Formats: sequence, C-alpha cells, structure tokens
Amino acid sequence: MDSKNATILHIDDDVHFTEIYNEQFEAAGYRALVANDPESGLKLAKKELPDFILLDITMPGKDGFEVLENLKSDKKTHGIPVMMLSTLGAKEYIDRALGLGAVRYVVKSHTTPGEAVSLINEFFERK
Repeated sequence: MDSKNATILHIDDDVHFTEIYNEQFEAAGYRALVANDPESGLKLAKKELPDFILLDITMPGKDGFEVLENLKSDKKTHGIPVMMLSTLGAKEYIDRALGLGAVRYVVKSHTTPGEAVSLINEFFERK
C-alpha cells in the first residue's frame, strides 16, 4: 500500500498529544483522524475503516485493551493494523497487547512523533 494515501486513526484521550502527533502524520502525507475517547474511536474506526490505528491504553471508560479486543473481534475492523502507544512499558502490557493482535507496542516516553511516523512508514513499506 502507498502510505501517502493511507488514513491513520489516533485514539488517545490526551488532546495535546494527539494534536502533536497528527501534525507529524499530516506532514508525512497521511490523512489523520482523531478520537479522544474509546467509544468515539470505535465508532470512527467502523465508519472510516482507516488503514492504521494508533491506540493508547489508559483512557477513561474502556481501556485500550478493550478497544483492541473490540476492533479485532469485529469483521469490519479486524484486519486494521493497530500500534499501541502507551505510557505503560511493563512486559505484561506489551505481551497482552501483542497477544490481542497489535502489530507493535511503543512506549510514549521512548518515542518521538517523528519516530512513530517512521515506524508506520516501515510498516507500510513491508506490506
């Protein structure tokens, strides 16, 4: 897939964080969508069928694991690649996310927005 035509959905309750990341996505040529709560993220994923989802874990209501489970159990969204981007870096969280179907797990404090774009670019180049 040509990443320049790809849509990325970023689901994270930190509005400032999503703004910074989405500026980077758009500068890299992606169409960037944002949902600042889990329910909106699920609805937007089902409506827009993005090419890639960036998903936080700690959010009010459903956590990112529940969102990931919902995405992977729905036949409309199960094939959308999901990269977890979280402040939680413990092995148990990483293993759980990957076990639920995430394609990658990135710790926020160890990654810049530009590095996240590079990781997504690499994903599309491998596809």
